[in-house]
Amino acid sequence: MDRARYGFIILLSSAFFYASYGIFSKIIGDSFEPFTQAWTRSVITLLLFFAYGLYRKQFTKVLKEDIKWFLIIGIVGSLALAPTFYSLSHLNLGTALFLQYAATIITSYLIGPIFLKEKLTKISYGALGLAFIGLLMVYWGDIRLDYLNQVLPVIASIVAGSFFSVWFVFSKKISHKYATVQLNTYGYVFAVTVNILIASLL
Repeated sequence: MDRARYGFIILLSSAFFYASYGIFSKIIGDSFEPFTQAWTRSVITLLLFFAYGLYRKQFTKVLKEDIKWFLIIGIVGSLALAPTFYSLSHLNLGTALFLQYAATIITSYLIGPIFLKEKLTKISYGALGLAFIGLLMVYWGDIRLDYLNQVLPVIASIVAGSFFSVWFVFSKKISHKYATVQLNTYGYVFAVTVNILIASLL
C-alpha cells in the first residue's frame, strides 16, 4: 500500500474513533467522574502505545535538554482529558466540539509565534478565517445558546481546547527527535499519574 493511501486510512480511522468518543461520553457521562474516566481510559491507551512501541523498537533515550518539553506537554496534555469528557457529557456535542476546536486554533495562533517563532502572514490569517467559517458550517446547527447558563461545561471545553493546543505546539519542539509512539507513551504516563492523583484527592 502506498504512503498516501496508508496516511488517508490512518487519518480517517483516527477521525472515526475520535468522533465516537463524544458519543460514548454522552452514554457513560453519569457513570464516571471526569478524572476517573481520564485515568482509566489513559491506562488502556498507555498499554497499547507501550506494546506497539516495544514491538517496533521506537523508544530512545530522552536527552537532558528535552526533559522540560516532555514535562510541559505531559502535564498540560494530561489536564486536557477530564475537561474534554466533562464538556462532551454535559453539552450538546456540536457546542462542545465547536468551543474546543475554536480554543485550540486561537491558542495555537497565540503561542505559536511566541515559542516557535512562527511568522503570521496574510495566508495565516486567511486560513484562520476559513477555519472558523468551516467550524461554523459544520457545527452551526448544533450550537445551542441556551447552554450559556452552563458556565462550567463551557469553560471546560475551552480549557480542553487550549491545553490540547499546548500539546500540539510544544511537541513540535521535540517531534523531530522522537517517534510519535514515544511522545504519546510518555504523554499517557503523565495522563495516568496526574489524573489518578487528582481523582484520589477529589
